[in-house]
Amino acid sequence: LEIGLGFPRGAAAAAGAAADLARHPWNVNNIGSQSLLAHLGVDISGMVVPWLYFGMLFSAFCWHVEDHLAHSVNYMHFGAPKTWYGVPGPDAPRFEAAMRACAPDVFAHDRSVLYKMVTMVPPGALAARGVRVTRLLQTPGTFVVTWPSAFHAGFSHGLNCAESTNFAAPDWLPWGTRAARESRERPGTRNLCFNHEELLLRVAEAEARLDLHTLAWLLPEL
Repeated sequence: LEIGLGFPRGAAAAAGAAADLARHPWNVNNIGSQSLLAHLGVDISGMVVPWLYFGMLFSAFCWHVEDHLAHSVNYMHFGAPKTWYGVPGPDAPRFEAAMRACAPDVFAHDRSVLYKMVTMVPPGALAARGVRVTRLLQTPGTFVVTWPSAFHAGFSHGLNCAESTNFAAPDWLPWGTRAARESRERPGTRNLCFNHEELLLRVAEAEARLDLHTLAWLLPEL
């Protein structure tokens, strides 16, 4: 491992197998930087630049969605498995209502608590309120991908190491617009990491290099 990196890049990828891995499209260093986020021209820590995570027995990550409602990808390098719980994006409003019903005093004290990754409610309590909750077990050498607006949480079964980043596929653009709108109109929502309208402008400026799939998602947002 490099400091802060699980996948090779730069000088660590000078030759041999490391060079192939550094260029691989599933290297998490490349996923965010080869998505629409690359048009920003800025290395945003945690979104374009991956974060490396170490877990221990029962260390948890609380319920949350990603910044800008973006996609995310998480790769486990080694160690004990990790249990993930996920809620489909269309169930997000029902999930938020269930969270408020389960912890009304917490939300009365801080209406933005859901966006601070500090709140955990048992999956069974959410399911009892009609929220669809799925479960998976992540093991070393596997990826977990989350979709826009999909709340997720989980915990580690022991010492492990994983690496994650965000990315923005063309079909994320409406979700990015929604995240920007909610940030302006709904008090307590998560602050934005970048200006969404600037991203749309920069992507549009690259029109000659865009494929038809990307253009089809871009044009309605302009």
